[in-house]
Amino acid sequence: MTSADLGALGFGQWHAFGLNAERDLLAGVPNAFGVYSIRFAELQPRLRGLSDLAYVGKATNSKGLRGRIRQYFHPGWRQSTNLAMKARLLAGMTLELAFARLSTVHEAEQMESRILIAFEAEHGERPPFNKQAALASILNPVETG
Repeated sequence: MTSADLGALGFGQWHAFGLNAERDLLAGVPNAFGVYSIRFAELQPRLRGLSDLAYVGKATNSKGLRGRIRQYFHPGWRQSTNLAMKARLLAGMTLELAFARLSTVHEAEQMESRILIAFEAEHGERPPFNKQAALASILNPVETG
């Protein structure tokens, strides 16, 4: 699975995703539920095959895609996934972002799940930045209550 496969799922144009692109990127992102993906500039080796997908995520709160993507540029001190992404941006990684706008939280959750399952079935692993997020949640569980 590569970024080319996401067009069939309603993902639109790919946009520069970097510190200098924040304003322009966020201006075109809706406050709506959805799924977004971050890709590398080139195909990367996976356990099986090649892919340019670096991360797949969903936006399911009231601030929608714009609010979720904005968090990468302005992470809270306990948001390990967002802090790791900002570090990648500070390091100058060449990344791009695209999204699919959806009508409901359920649709966003289902699409994200389907993409991750398909990616893992094809490549034998999750996208590399999704693996980091899973590890961070194990190492730094969020306290509730």
